[in-house]
Amino acid sequence: MGNDWSIYNNQGKNSTMHGFAVNGSVAGWGLRNIFYGNSAPVGAAGYGFFIHEQGTKGTSGTKVYCSNNVTPAGSGFSSQAGIS
Repeated sequence: MGNDWSIYNNQGKNSTMHGFAVNGSVAGWGLRNIFYGNSAPVGAAGYGFFIHEQGTKGTSGTKVYCSNNVTPAGSGFSSQAGIS
């Protein structure tokens, strides 16, 4: 739930839902994070990367790069478009 983090070279494995998640449910939290070079063998129904957007409060500014590797995640790579 932090801000301005670079999350890289980690593994989100055998999750109960998502491999990695950013929760922006509290105003001012979960903003401008960057994910790259991670591995997410999720093995669950969720996303490899779930980014909770702020809705009417605006977007989180979080970036998920295509350099992340996701297998298998029932909902797909990310809840937002990946960046090349």
